[in-house]
Amino acid sequence: MNDLPNLPGIRRSPSRIVMKAREELRRAETRQSFEDGTFASNEDDGSLASYFENTSKIHEMSRSLSSFPSTAGSFNDISGRYSLRSQQQDRLNKTMSLPFSTLDNAPAFVVNTSERACKFLAYFTETIPENLNEGSRARKVEISFYLEDNTIEIVEPRERNSGLVQGKVLKRHQIAKSRSNPSEIYSLYDFYAGAVLSIYERDYTVIDCDSWTKRYLEELGVTFGEPLPLPSNYFDPKSRGSGRNSRSSTAEVDPTELHNSKKITGFHQYGRQVLRFYGVWDSQGDLFGDEIQVRLHYILADDTIEILPTFARNCGRDKVPMLLKRTKVMKMASIGEEDSMFSRPSTTTLTEGSFNGTNVPSPEKKVPLRPYHWSDLHIGDLIPVAAMNVLLIDADGFTREFYAKKQMPLGDPIVLPKKEYQKQEVTIPPHTGFGSEIDSLTSCKGSLIPMPPHKDGAKQKMYQGMVLRYLATLESNKAADQSRTFIVMIHLEDDTIQVLEPPKRNSGHKGGVFLNRVKIEPHDGSIAVQPPDIYLGATVPIFGNRFVIHDADEFTFRHMEENSRLWIHSALPLVVSKLKERQEVISRLILTTPGLATLVVNIDDLSDLFRRAGLDLVKQDIMTLLRVLDPRKTGSIKLTKILKFLMSQQK
Repeated sequence: MNDLPNLPGIRRSPSRIVMKAREELRRAETRQSFEDGTFASNEDDGSLASYFENTSKIHEMSRSLSSFPSTAGSFNDISGRYSLRSQQQDRLNKTMSLPFSTLDNAPAFVVNTSERACKFLAYFTETIPENLNEGSRARKVEISFYLEDNTIEIVEPRERNSGLVQGKVLKRHQIAKSRSNPSEIYSLYDFYAGAVLSIYERDYTVIDCDSWTKRYLEELGVTFGEPLPLPSNYFDPKSRGSGRNSRSSTAEVDPTELHNSKKITGFHQYGRQVLRFYGVWDSQGDLFGDEIQVRLHYILADDTIEILPTFARNCGRDKVPMLLKRTKVMKMASIGEEDSMFSRPSTTTLTEGSFNGTNVPSPEKKVPLRPYHWSDLHIGDLIPVAAMNVLLIDADGFTREFYAKKQMPLGDPIVLPKKEYQKQEVTIPPHTGFGSEIDSLTSCKGSLIPMPPHKDGAKQKMYQGMVLRYLATLESNKAADQSRTFIVMIHLEDDTIQVLEPPKRNSGHKGGVFLNRVKIEPHDGSIAVQPPDIYLGATVPIFGNRFVIHDADEFTFRHMEENSRLWIHSALPLVVSKLKERQEVISRLILTTPGLATLVVNIDDLSDLFRRAGLDLVKQDIMTLLRVLDPRKTGSIKLTKILKFLMSQQK
């Protein structure tokens, strides 16, 4: 047990030893009063009491009682602990390492894991008494020798359609060399090139091994030898044309000569090769008939045909998996017509646009002659199958290459005219005024199940809770509306507008919510209202009311200036370019103003000044200039600041 590493499941548990050590210590303390030393003389040197008399033995016992070593050593040191850093590196590298030992000092069952096995290639020969043409046959196997416990496993590689029961021949276990001496088992030294292993009354001849096994044998000082070829009676199912392994065969033998069955002959000649043609079955001339695209598969192994439908998207048809199950289709011929096996029959080749449901030639009275052969299928042929007349219009690449190798190239594909369906236009009725217009449109478009309108989730996440507030008045000739003020709120997360009216005493209006939160959309010839359409000096039409914007809060001004690409009247370079057009006239008006040195102007005075200079500026342009020249936001500046700003733009 001391030679084993401290792995989970075999670690020594010190709990019992600790309890016994405490009991011996207590007894030793009670007997210290005796001077004759009978206790020490009766106990042998290997008792626990002797450990407490010798300090070096106490230190050794403390190390053996600890669940982990006292010091942390290297990564794979048996005296060191598997550190947390090493565990973290294993998790990052997705590896598993031995915690408390190295591979040199570790036991055999740890070093030789189940993954470390030597691979050998061998064969065995079996007799075939029921076959007159093939008396014996060699079969290839793979032998795995596991270094962990000297067990052997034999597997025969599976070959598709080989006709043999292949797979695991012998399960993994230790194999005795003879029945007389069961204790003597096969070891690694019994495997070399040309070795014959007698395993359960069957002789296996070793002929080759993999590269890792060869390197491992060289490290042990064992010579494997040169690889040997497979015997001449070995038949490789992969090479159907040659019939034997190309490395060991000296004469070519056709595998079809071993069988007289025509079906097996075709299978060995073509294997799983299938010819694919694309066709169309047009029955529009019949009652409830339609044009169906089909695929015709011709299996070369047994000359059978199957027909599968090809469904277009949203065609409305039930997806029937197969129109014709795999079977032999008889070729029809007129009465008295002589047709050889491989002669090309007279077919009706149709050109583009000549095939429809009404002009299909009516077949004459014919009788089944023989099954269809691949040489009877060509582009443009009309194949009668049961109640269908399938027109071949195209083939895939493999089929065209197959016919080209047989010196019978297929023609160009036939392009059928595309059907033109009348486009159905949906007429959107006018909005009734109830609810949102975009919500009403969902009842006219899409599915029959009403769904909520689509919302821009990214925009809602970016502008959530951001509201622009403007002070506005009504553009009305009524005297009662002259004193009314409104707060127009723009919710940026979905571009909805809400209008509030602050209540005033004795105004005759209740105040509160003037317009619930709604998105202004175009309907009945009106214009949609977007957030960039609202700025100082703008007139905004909202459901028959015209609101004139006069002012905004600080957050609104900053948002418009930060997004001057949308709010162009908040872009300072554009405002400066407009001032430069009439700079001389503006400077002359400022210089001729009485009391220029101490004159203070506000936004209305600046609007009047620029209007007299011939500039058509909106109130938002003037506010943008005023916010730059008035950093304290007092609402008024000296007129000389305007003049200095204009002169600084000339440089």
